[in-house]
Amino acid sequence: MKQAPDYVMIIGRRDRERFRRFRTGQDAAAVKSIPETARAGGVWALLSTTDGELWGRISRGSRIFFAEHGSSFTRCGTVMGKLEDSSVPTRIWGDSPRMRGHGKVILFSSVREVEIPFHGMIRDAGLDALDDHTGLYMAERFIKHAAHGRLKTASVFLDDESGAPYRKSGTASRFDRDRKKVERLKSIYRGKCQICGYALEIPPDMVYSEVHHVHPLGDGGDDSLGNMIVVCPTHHKEMDYKAIGIGIDGTSVVDRKGRKIGSITVKPPHRLARKNIAYHLREMRKDGD
Repeated sequence: MKQAPDYVMIIGRRDRERFRRFRTGQDAAAVKSIPETARAGGVWALLSTTDGELWGRISRGSRIFFAEHGSSFTRCGTVMGKLEDSSVPTRIWGDSPRMRGHGKVILFSSVREVEIPFHGMIRDAGLDALDDHTGLYMAERFIKHAAHGRLKTASVFLDDESGAPYRKSGTASRFDRDRKKVERLKSIYRGKCQICGYALEIPPDMVYSEVHHVHPLGDGGDDSLGNMIVVCPTHHKEMDYKAIGIGIDGTSVVDRKGRKIGSITVKPPHRLARKNIAYHLREMRKDGD
C-alpha cells in the first residue's frame, strides 16, 4: 500500500495569529460547533487558489508539519479528510475578506506536538532554507520523523558501490526540550550568539540562532537555563565537538588546553551553573588526551 505523502506548512506573518490559535487549541470549540468539522481534532484552511494538483494529492494519513519561517516545527497534523467550503474558515476564524478566500479546508484526526529544527526539515523537503518560503509544500525528499514522544524514525539515502542510492531506516532517541525556556533565553540575548554576537537574519523580520546544552541531555544534563547558552551554528558545533568550552569563571571561552580564547556575554537573570561548566571542561580534557 502506497504511503500518503507528507507536507511542510510554513506560516507567513499574516497567519501568525491564526497559527497561534491552532497551536493552543483556542479554536476547538468553534471547530466542534460546525457539523462539517465536528469530528476533527483540528482544522487548517488553505487559499482557494492553492494549486489543484498539490491539493489533490493531500490524502487521508498524510502528515502536515507546521512552523513559522525560521522557527522549529512544533505541530504535526494527521489528515483525516478535506473539503471545499469557504464558509468554514469564516465560522472558525471570523468573517473577513482574507478568510473568505480560504476555501480549501483540511481536517486532522489529531494534532500533536513535535520539536524538529527548521533548517534541517526544510533541506530534507528539498527547499532552500534561506529562501522566504510561506505556504504548503510537498516533502518529496522528506526524512520521515515520527511525530510524537521521544523517538523519531529516519530514512536516509546512502550510496552503494555503483553510486545508486538506496534507503536505510533506523530509530534514534530524542529528548523533549522545554521550548518556553529556549524562547525565554533567546529573548534575553535577542537571538544573538553569546560568544560572537552573531545572529543569522532571515528577511523580513526574523533571526536564527540555536540553544546549546552545556551538559548534554543525553548524558544526564538538566533542561534548565543554567545549562543553556545561545549560540550561532558554528559555535554550536565547536561546543558539540568539545573544541571550545566555557571557563570555570563562567565568562571566558577556552580551548582544549584551558587557554582563554575569548569571552561569553552573560546577562541577568541568566547564569550558567558551575556544575555544568565543570562537566563540559572534564569532557574536553578527555578528548584532548
